[in-house]
Amino acid sequence: MTTPNGFPIHELPADPGRLSLVHRKVQPVLASAEYDAVEEWTVTVVAPQFRGRTTGGEVGMMTLYRLRRDNVSDCAPPTAAEGDDHWLAELSRFLLDWDGSPRARFADMVSSTDGDVLAVHNVCLAAEWHGTGVEAALLAEAIWALADGCCAVVTDSYTNACPDHPPTADTRWSPVPSTVLDGVWPSIGFRRLPSLHLLDTAHDEPRRLRKQARADLAALSHTYQTRTPRH
Repeated sequence: MTTPNGFPIHELPADPGRLSLVHRKVQPVLASAEYDAVEEWTVTVVAPQFRGRTTGGEVGMMTLYRLRRDNVSDCAPPTAAEGDDHWLAELSRFLLDWDGSPRARFADMVSSTDGDVLAVHNVCLAAEWHGTGVEAALLAEAIWALADGCCAVVTDSYTNACPDHPPTADTRWSPVPSTVLDGVWPSIGFRRLPSLHLLDTAHDEPRRLRKQARADLAALSHTYQTRTPRH
């Protein structure tokens, strides 16, 4: 038996319903203005350890940035990202002016520009989880845990294409192929625009699709439990 995307159920590394996410944000107590403007979040994917079916432990990582437009230092995200991370600097300058105000093209993309912007930088998973069908639920949960107060969530067509970026270069997991991610983004509420993928947090559809991703993962977990021999 296979998953909806054709992956053999018996080849799943573990029960996908028992995966969990750990969100981490590191910030020095004596933080600079750049830390006020751009938060870097690492979301680690953890698999269970159960009777030798899986090695368990950490099996993946996602990196997201929150571009904070209203912060105590009045440092705007494009300024904070300048000279630090090329991908983030380019993305923030595309969306926001140097004072943090939305550019006209960004305002045309969303229902409201009130709030921060959450950017998904990379998505890495152990190779045995690639294409298993868990990516939509993992991304939806990782995103919505951080999206409160954000007007939009964005990523571009080059997600995972920055091997020189420290979180990507240091990870021991493979980037999820763009051929997989290109199908995942619309399944959780992103729409494809000429230069990026964007989720409008004011719309109901992404929330409905998050519930659907949860239901799909629950169904996949149930099938795994009923079809996989217990040792």
